[in-house]
Amino acid sequence: MNWRAFRSSLAAQGLMVAGALALASCAHKAPPPIVEAPRPVPPPVVPTQPDLEAVWHVRAGLNVGALSCRGQYDVLADQYNRLLEQHEELLGQAYRFEEGRFAGAELDRHLTQIYNRFANQRSPQEFCGTVQSVLERGLAADATSFSISARDWLTQLEAALL
Repeated sequence: MNWRAFRSSLAAQGLMVAGALALASCAHKAPPPIVEAPRPVPPPVVPTQPDLEAVWHVRAGLNVGALSCRGQYDVLADQYNRLLEQHEELLGQAYRFEEGRFAGAELDRHLTQIYNRFANQRSPQEFCGTVQSVLERGLAADATSFSISARDWLTQLEAALL
C-alpha cells in the first residue's frame, strides 16, 4: 500500500470513528432519576388486648358519678346501669384482671383507693359533666371501642377532679 492510499484509509477510519462517537453521544442520554413513590402510611396500631386496668378504673369513676351526681345528673344512675349490662363481658374481664393483680385485702385496698380518688372532687359540677359525657360515649361504643378509648376517658375523668 502506498502512502497516499494509507493516508486516505486513515482519514476514512478517522471519519468513521468521529461519526461513531457523535452518534454515541446523541443516542444515550442519562436516564431520568428514579423517584420513589412515597410509601403508604401504615395504619395505626390497634391493641389486640384491651387496656383492662383503664377499663376498670373508668368503671369506678362512672360508678362514683352515678352515685354522687344529683339534680340535672339524676339520669346518670340509669345510664350507668345500662352501661354495666351492655359491657358486662368486658367489665368482667377487667375485674378478673384486677383480681389477678391483687389478692384479698390488697384488692380491697386498691379498689378503695380508686373510689376515694374519684370521690374527692374540687368541682362536682365539672366531674358530673365529664361523667355524663364519658357515659354517653361508653354507651355508644362496642366493647373494642370502649377498651381502646378507656385510657383517654380515664384521663378526662381524672382531669375533672382537679
